[in-house]
Amino acid sequence: MESTREVCNRTRDFASELSLWHPLYLQFYYLVNDIKGYLGKVPPNATLIDVCCGTKPYQRFVDPSVKYVGVDVDSANANVDIVSSAYSINLEPNIADYVVSFQGLEHLEEPYLMIEEAHRLLKPGGEICLTFPMSEHLHEEPYDFFRYTEHGVAYLLRKAGFDEIEIIRQGTNYANIGRRLSQVIAGRTLLRPFVPIINFVFRRMENRKGDDVMNYMVTAKRK
Repeated sequence: MESTREVCNRTRDFASELSLWHPLYLQFYYLVNDIKGYLGKVPPNATLIDVCCGTKPYQRFVDPSVKYVGVDVDSANANVDIVSSAYSINLEPNIADYVVSFQGLEHLEEPYLMIEEAHRLLKPGGEICLTFPMSEHLHEEPYDFFRYTEHGVAYLLRKAGFDEIEIIRQGTNYANIGRRLSQVIAGRTLLRPFVPIINFVFRRMENRKGDDVMNYMVTAKRK
């Protein structure tokens, strides 16, 4: 089933997503900026494999010399370099410096198999980077399978042979409250002008220390 399904190929507009007027601003603010910061540190000439790459929207954030290989199941997506399941990618082992998957883990029926495959592809000392939601509405149905805590993902990574796990909370209590308020009022003409005010205020209040976590970024090293 996975090899034939179509995935989300929507064009990303970062200018819109990072505008205070966007009802999901408080989600995109942390997600996009954290990914941009992470990819900006990938050294020149590295090999990076993006699993569940979609339209590869984040490729623009890496150095042009980085070999950026996009893997996804949708054969109709012209942005994909390798059409493949996330669980068995037709590449030799130990070839990648980085394996990333941004907002893809929740859409995999067998997430551990993808993490295990990433371990196979990485060179010793190579790094995996995952982003995924914990508090999120249903999306891309029916291929929306799981939500993860930081403890659950750390367990899966250690089981697959990773260590040096680092966890970043991408928005917590205040960001979640603000996002939900913005979503509720964004479709109401008289209330829509309050969206940028809510987004600004709740972003200033957010400290990433709450336990109602919106999204995670997790990195780990292959032993």
